[in-house]
Amino acid sequence: MSPGTHVPGKSAAREESGPREIASEQLLGRARQIRICHRGEWYTLRRTANDKLILTK
Repeated sequence: MSPGTHVPGKSAAREESGPREIASEQLLGRARQIRICHRGEWYTLRRTANDKLILTK
């Protein structure tokens, strides 16, 4: 399974032992970018024209 792959019905045990996985479409929706607050600092997650992701502070 590749990182970020959405797997419906994934077991709770797997979620607790591994990294939380969220599809980029769930985060971004139709937007090109979102802002994320981490420890009081704001970051921007942006989808590029080439459909890549860039996280900047």
